[in-house]
Amino acid sequence: MSEEDEADPWETRIEATGCYEENEALQICRYDTGDWRKCLKEMKAFRDCWQKYKNDLRVSTVDINPDSISDSKDRNLINQVTPDTLPDK
Repeated sequence: MSEEDEADPWETRIEATGCYEENEALQICRYDTGDWRKCLKEMKAFRDCWQKYKNDLRVSTVDINPDSISDSKDRNLINQVTPDTLPDK
């Protein structure tokens, strides 16, 4: 089997979540805009998919406390993408 024929481990893991398309859309948006804040719709779609397939129960995740982040720009970004502030689909 050549290197080209081997599945990429990252893509294999993302495909297993059931949210490959949502992840791809989020990554493309981030690449195209250069700013996560411009990808809130894609981020919400990915988060909704993640919860739909119960990946939050399968994978250990940690909610970030924005107050624990020293950089104010990063803290503001985290505050912008909390579930309460994400737009509906």
